[in-house]
Amino acid sequence: RSTRLPNDDGTLNFYLIDCRPESIAGEQGRFPKAINMSPEKLQDPEELQRLIDMFESLRGAVHICVMGEGFASFPVLYNHPLSKEEQKLLEDDISRTSSCALFFLKKGF
Repeated sequence: RSTRLPNDDGTLNFYLIDCRPESIAGEQGRFPKAINMSPEKLQDPEELQRLIDMFESLRGAVHICVMGEGFASFPVLYNHPLSKEEQKLLEDDISRTSSCALFFLKKGF
């Protein structure tokens, strides 16, 4: 039994949501075609409506992937225990990515 994928050519479409702060994304580099969606954007009613309109047109056509800074992977991938400062950065990262994910869940994505 095969699963039919969204595209005629059999590929999956992913849309990357970059939840890193603008300053960090600018410093570390951006992903082409990803959208930066910091939680601050979710507080601006005009920006929020623009995002809703844009994502509504993508509903059912793409898989939405929410990406943060990745501090949670440090201990697992690099056997690197987090310092207190890194632990705070991890908590901030989790908060940002969770806010963005919750936005999509509330909108039924």
